[in-house]
Amino acid sequence: MKHYWKLISIILFFVLVIGTFYVREGVADNAYPEFSIQTVSGDKMEIANLSLDGEYRNSQTGLGDWVEITHGGSTYVTEISFFEQATENYVHQPLKRLIEEYRGFMRGKWHGGEYFFENEQLIAYADISSERSNSIGVGDLNFEIEVLDKESDQTKSIEMVVPEQENYQYMRVAGVQVTGSYLQVITYSETQDRTIEYLMYTFDIDDLSLINQETIFASERPEQDGNTWVEVNLENDYEDIGPVSYLVFSKEVIETIPLTHDPSSGYEERIVEGVLLAYSVETGEKKEIELPETLIEQMNNGDGMYDMISVHESSVYFGAMTENGIEVTPYQLEEEAFGEKQTFNYITTLEMEDDYYHYYPPQFVMEDSKLYFADPHKDKEKDVSVYVADLKTGETLYEGSIEIEGANIMQLGHELYIYGLEVE
Repeated sequence: MKHYWKLISIILFFVLVIGTFYVREGVADNAYPEFSIQTVSGDKMEIANLSLDGEYRNSQTGLGDWVEITHGGSTYVTEISFFEQATENYVHQPLKRLIEEYRGFMRGKWHGGEYFFENEQLIAYADISSERSNSIGVGDLNFEIEVLDKESDQTKSIEMVVPEQENYQYMRVAGVQVTGSYLQVITYSETQDRTIEYLMYTFDIDDLSLINQETIFASERPEQDGNTWVEVNLENDYEDIGPVSYLVFSKEVIETIPLTHDPSSGYEERIVEGVLLAYSVETGEKKEIELPETLIEQMNNGDGMYDMISVHESSVYFGAMTENGIEVTPYQLEEEAFGEKQTFNYITTLEMEDDYYHYYPPQFVMEDSKLYFADPHKDKEKDVSVYVADLKTGETLYEGSIEIEGANIMQLGHELYIYGLEVE
């Protein structure tokens, strides 16, 4: 029966996608405006790899569409082929390049950055196949590993049972690295006794034999009382398929606190404990950093879902959207020291206090020691400003504004909502 449900789900998915595609095609009629990012100051190359994901709406006609805006202009979903919408449109640039250059090797593989590693000599891929449902049994979790030698165009692969898998309820690949003659597969797992673990399985790059297994980071879940839970994450950028110096893990104990004695008034989430662990890929050395109260308070003062951690080389950046702006605190892994906090005032306190920003908050990401910021909404009274800043110096490297073709077009009910930023 499960087989038929799976088949039915696949059929329904494609019917829905195809139906949505042709309905949107029918109403598009090439009537949507063109958006572009106009430079106010700085070098436009700073946004060469930046894309803004948003939604265009016309309040008069009720029409709208999802739109992507880059330095080259705007592209609506209805302008993208059905095949691209269903597949390649959701693949990030590093993997798109691999698909184009190594189509044979990439065929049949998951297109997520966490499954791949690439350097000048090779491409490595690792996955864990599973036939598990609710039952636990030995032999139903298997490594699938394949390595392509770029120079010879030869591949080698193995399939093997994950060792001691009876101890785990769930396991997936979280990252792949190659260091010297070793292939390292990092996995996220949940054990039978409620522990979250990140493991590293080390293989010999020549014959792909397993030579070591170790637990890098583990955290027991607290007893569930309905108010407290633990978040454990690998903070490295999963889209980065190249070598890294450190794997950085975070553990946050989060508590849900009622705003008043009346439960109907709502709740807020607060971090009550924060720990960071850095693992040297080359040496295996571990460094544990307990986050200071001031940093936890900074993150608690932020708009929870927009707090973030970014890792670049041997630097870790903690960012939060607060009433003062975007506050970023750096930590240097080599020196084992926090640096001076940077505050980027790209939005005013008055704007932050507006209820509007509760529903459409400003967007920011941190990537490669840079901060990328965009206002969330554009209409005839509001503009969307775009900023790029250096996280090390606090200097604004670029300022731009999203413009729409036609001087008075924003008076015709056209609106733009920005809900995400991506840096390829």
